[in-house]
Amino acid sequence: FLPSLKDNRRQSYVVNRFCSVAIWTIGVLIVCEMFSIFFKVPLSSTLAFGGVGGLAIGLSARDIAANFFGGMLLLFNEPFTPGDMVTFRTGSTEVVGRVERVGWGQTKIRGRDTRPTFVPNSHFVQAAVTNMDRITHRKFDAIVPIRFQDQGLLEKVVTRIKERLRSNVPKLDPLSQPFRVSFVKIG
Repeated sequence: FLPSLKDNRRQSYVVNRFCSVAIWTIGVLIVCEMFSIFFKVPLSSTLAFGGVGGLAIGLSARDIAANFFGGMLLLFNEPFTPGDMVTFRTGSTEVVGRVERVGWGQTKIRGRDTRPTFVPNSHFVQAAVTNMDRITHRKFDAIVPIRFQDQGLLEKVVTRIKERLRSNVPKLDPLSQPFRVSFVKIG
């Protein structure tokens, strides 16, 4: 009847988060019902009071709401999942690391230096995020020093680099993943 969530990390994470929000919501409603019974106040008055209080808190907690909806967008759009390596810029800081947890309000990213960074989810709505695990083609720049006297050998060096790439990189398929080796500049 229910699909297996064991193999799909994203679906199991969304179901887990949704269930936790549903349980908390039901718990709050039960507390409101108990409050109205204990103080002999109608439930509609209790909920109306909660609505006015919720409006006041909502207006004062704009950032919390932005982080919550940013977390919802992250869960449904899935630009990254826990375990993915991401890079993005927030303000003047560039963050590079592996996503450990996507929460409702913040995302935990562990950098290459093993320090955890907690980023509010509203930053991901405004920033361009590069998911390094989903890149299909990569660019590699290398500087190969050649003397000015050996400029005549330049074409031969480029040809030898291409031959080495074809023979020594097992996953490099020149038809589906073409590669280029070119000379850019002198000096």
